[in-house]
Amino acid sequence: PRGEWSPLSKLDWPLNSTWGGLRVGVKKPTWDAHVEWLTPVSRSISGSMEDRDWGICPPYNGDTLDSLSASPSRWSDGQKLEVEEEVLWTDHFLGLPVEFWPLAGFRWQRFDMMAYDGTQIIANPGGGLPPVGYRWNEDTISFNQQYYMAYLGGQLRKSFARCNARPITITLQADYGAVAGYNVDHHISGYEADGVHRYTMESTGGDVLHVALIADVPFGCHVSVGVQADDIQICTTGTHRMESSNATSMYTESWDTGVVAQSEQRSVTAYVRCCW
Repeated sequence: PRGEWSPLSKLDWPLNSTWGGLRVGVKKPTWDAHVEWLTPVSRSISGSMEDRDWGICPPYNGDTLDSLSASPSRWSDGQKLEVEEEVLWTDHFLGLPVEFWPLAGFRWQRFDMMAYDGTQIIANPGGGLPPVGYRWNEDTISFNQQYYMAYLGGQLRKSFARCNARPITITLQADYGAVAGYNVDHHISGYEADGVHRYTMESTGGDVLHVALIADVPFGCHVSVGVQADDIQICTTGTHRMESSNATSMYTESWDTGVVAQSEQRSVTAYVRCCW
């Protein structure tokens, strides 16, 4: 939101895609450390980016959604990096035959996306908007969001023996931490062709909650396979700066009321682990 308008604008970016990567680490009986890197395996993103605007048409009160457009999007770049260490605290947590592993780590995420070929779905009169059904056959908005997360947490681990089958280890992890975020939004369509460079930048801070459930089955002495389900909830608030410039002038505006950048991430990962 800005000034007396609430809300002003909202961008919803989908992240639905397939990622792949590599984890390298050291695993000992009483401690475990690793570095993990992930990136999208293709440029496509499933779902539509939705751009909503309020308070841009008379009477400028923000009570009515004035504009809604939807666009397919693709990855320009995507990276996830995790550095984590766990240490065995006890193998009988609260008197139960369950291992407790406190942990600490750092995660970095970069989501660099491009929206293109957008379609105008809602266009209230009086705001100079394209008509409903209008289609941009071009790149429209690029968006780069980065999160820096430091966290503490723990794991509960339990191995189960199975009759005539290999044992399975179940791990439940929960961690919580602080987040610093930064993003850059570059509006392309309707601006760059006229020589106008339109950017908005946000610096935010907040917290992150992560929960994971992991199942791992060994095959021989050196190989195991597993599956991991993750849920990450990021919420940050901060400051917003808008810049619009052409060959002869620049306009800037900043505010910190109602600036929110948040991400809900759910994933399922299958992996093969090799040990030496």
